[in-house]
Amino acid sequence: MLQLDPLRILFQALNFLVLVFLLYRLLFRPVMRAVRHRRAEVKTLIEGAERERKEAETVRRELEERRQRAELETNEMISRARQRAEEEHWAIVEAARQEAEQIIADARAQAQRERYQLISQHYEAMLNLILDLSGRMIGHVLPDATHEALVSQLSERIYQLGRESMAQVETFRRSMAGREADALVTTAHSLSSEQQGQLARTLTVLADRHVNLRIEQDSELVAGLRVRMGDLVMDNSIHGELERLREAVKYVLQEQLQREGSTPSPQ
Repeated sequence: MLQLDPLRILFQALNFLVLVFLLYRLLFRPVMRAVRHRRAEVKTLIEGAERERKEAETVRRELEERRQRAELETNEMISRARQRAEEEHWAIVEAARQEAEQIIADARAQAQRERYQLISQHYEAMLNLILDLSGRMIGHVLPDATHEALVSQLSERIYQLGRESMAQVETFRRSMAGREADALVTTAHSLSSEQQGQLARTLTVLADRHVNLRIEQDSELVAGLRVRMGDLVMDNSIHGELERLREAVKYVLQEQLQREGSTPSPQ
C-alpha cells in the first residue's frame, strides 16, 4: 500500500510553486513584456504601413491627377501646335498665291509696257510699209479704167465745189489775184488730150480765168491724179486715199497707245 508523505508533498508543492514563481519572474514576465513590446512594435509598424499606404495612395492619386493634367495639357499643346501649323501653312499658301499673282501682274504690266514701247517705236514704219505694199499690190490688180474714172471724178468734184460752196470758190479766186494761173497736175498715168482739155476747162471755170496746165507723171500715185493751183490742192489718187487711210489709222493707233500707256499697272 502506497504511503503518502504530506510533508514531502507540501515540500514538493512549495518547490513547484517556487519554480513557477521563478519561471514567471525570470521567463514568463520578460517573454510577456517582449511579446507586448513586439505587439506594440507590430502595431506601430502596421499603423506606419497603413499611413504609408494611405500616403502612397494619396501620392498615387496626385500622380494620376498630374498625369491626367499633363496628358490634357499635352493634348491641348498638340492641338494648338497643329492649329498654328495649319494657320502658318495656309498663311504661307496665301502669301505664295499673292506673290504669284503679283509676279503675274508685274509680268503682264511689263509685257504691256514693252509692247507699248515696241509699237510706239515702230508702228509708223510698219504702217508705212503696209500701205506701201498695199499700194503696189493695188497697182498690179487695178484695171486701166480706174485711172480714167478717178480723173473724171476729180473734174466732177471741182464742178461740185463751184455749185455747193461759192464762198470757198471766191476765197480761192481772191488768193489767186496777182498770181499766174498755173496748175501743176501730177498724174499716175499719161492723160489723153481730151482729159487734159476737160481738166483745163474745169480749172478755168474754178479760177474764172484761163489756166495753164503743167503735167508731171508719178507712178507712186498708182492711179488718179493730184492738182495743185495756188493754195488749193485736190488729190483724187489711190496714193492719196492710202495717205488719208494712213493718217486715220495712225490717229486711232495713237489714241489706243495713249490709253494703254496711261493705264496704271495692276497691283
